Amino acid sequence: MFKLVVRGIAIALWLVLIVLYFIFQPKNLLMSSASYSNLDLRRLSDARAHRTDLETQNHERYVIWSFEVPRSRQNVVLCRGMTGNIASPVVLEKAKLFNRLGCNVYAFDYLGCSDAALSSAERTLNVACATLDWVARNKNCRRDQIVLYGGSFGGAVMAQAATKGPLRSLILDCTPFSMAAVLHDAAPISQIIYLPWSFPANQFETDKVVRSLKMPVLFIHGQLDDVVPWQETKRLYDAAVEPKTLVLLPHSGHVEEEISPEDRKRLELELSRFLKI
Repeated sequence: MFKLVVRGIAIALWLVLIVLYFIFQPKNLLMSSASYSNLDLRRLSDARAHRTDLETQNHERYVIWSFEVPRSRQNVVLCRGMTGNIASPVVLEKAKLFNRLGCNVYAFDYLGCSDAALSSAERTLNVACATLDWVARNKNCRRDQIVLYGGSFGGAVMAQAATKGPLRSLILDCTPFSMAAVLHDAAPISQIIYLPWSFPANQFETDKVVRSLKMPVLFIHGQLDDVVPWQETKRLYDAAVEPKTLVLLPHSGHVEEEISPEDRKRLELELSRFLKI
């Protein structure tokens, strides 16, 4: 009788942990579904961004915002972090920076999907790859002429996308060393009760990806970042093969924060040099 009571209590505690896990686990692991307010649309209009609504073969709905420079042949595909949307002032400033350097920018936002079985991480990567295909097909450029840029968790996505075919180069800005560790940090209870099916099969371990890349990679990180420690980018840089470049910005924080005036000129100079490689 005593053993049955103990077993019942253990089962009850396990069920409570499962309930708590599903309450507190991260709901959108990489990119949340975007929506646009009137202010967002005004910002995009002021930036002269052109909207194209599309859908992948897996029925993920997404939008590409095109920030184009007349007669430019340089193309950057941009993946933001997990919060907000392309109309975020910081993301728009990044697009404008690439425009000033003579690059067309194609930034995508994930809008939704009818297939609930796909994780947010898988959806984001699917949309990134579809955007690459769209740019190559519709902008009359080869894939090896496209530069990938990913900020924060968007860097983990673009590192994975870089393995899908020949591309010109990759820029990782404040990107986590390993997405697996971030997932566990975001859902601490998962360390007590690990449910394998609740995490994506691809845990976006960027450190493993950069070891295999055969293209130039630029690593950027603000040393005041309190979201992703800058040492994670240093570890990624150490893991990557040449050619590679590391730029640490001593007066700036996370990629979704405004770049400090002290670091802005240096960042623009380093990007300009890298884009010529």
